[in-house]
Amino acid sequence: MMILLDRLLDRITMYRLTLAVLVALLVMGIILAQVGQIPYTPGALLLASAVLGAVCWGANLLLARIFAIPTNVESAYITALILALIVDPPQTFSDVIFLFWVGVLAMASKYLLAIKNKHLFNPAAVAVV
Repeated sequence: MMILLDRLLDRITMYRLTLAVLVALLVMGIILAQVGQIPYTPGALLLASAVLGAVCWGANLLLARIFAIPTNVESAYITALILALIVDPPQTFSDVIFLFWVGVLAMASKYLLAIKNKHLFNPAAVAVV
């Protein structure tokens, strides 16, 4: 059984595995919201995910061009999903603006708080703090 698991995991990058787990957590959150087990609506969770996904993708692309560094789209989506899972979903338009800036700050931290193209802190953690 371990050999089969090792073969499966050897074919998946850590970024893809992390992305898959975060998507599964988001789906579980949406299901829990739908059945009333968490105090958010599925729409709010989806809106937060969409806003953060778009903002993190766009900011990552822009900052990578400014700093002349290759992009990693999976990294931006991982950060967006982490933020969508730990930051309260938007209830008002000003909450959407807040999510926008959280996403921008997270992506900026990847480039500004880095040494030799390696970020020092988790971008989602920097944005939340």
